[in-house]
Amino acid sequence: ASNVSGAFARFVCHPLDTCKARLQASSSVAVTAIYKNVWHALRQIWRQEGMPGFYRGIGVSVVGSAPATCLYLTSYEQSKDWLAQLGPFATCPTLCH
Repeated sequence: ASNVSGAFARFVCHPLDTCKARLQASSSVAVTAIYKNVWHALRQIWRQEGMPGFYRGIGVSVVGSAPATCLYLTSYEQSKDWLAQLGPFATCPTLCH
């Protein structure tokens, strides 16, 4: 389940990550930035490349984020269980939830 949630989150957030990366790249290379702001970048990507432009490179991103999310959620649950057994956390369960 956590693999699917990581892949789904990446699918939803990837267009904004693409926009952010292009804004950063255009402002560091060119004397005058290619994109004026986020909305301008989104419009330009949509006009020039369409929907595929927003999802360029998503394969690599999903391959990395799905296992990372799985590890994160698993380690979170294990840490929470471990902390629940320690002194102050055992007497006040709201501290580890």
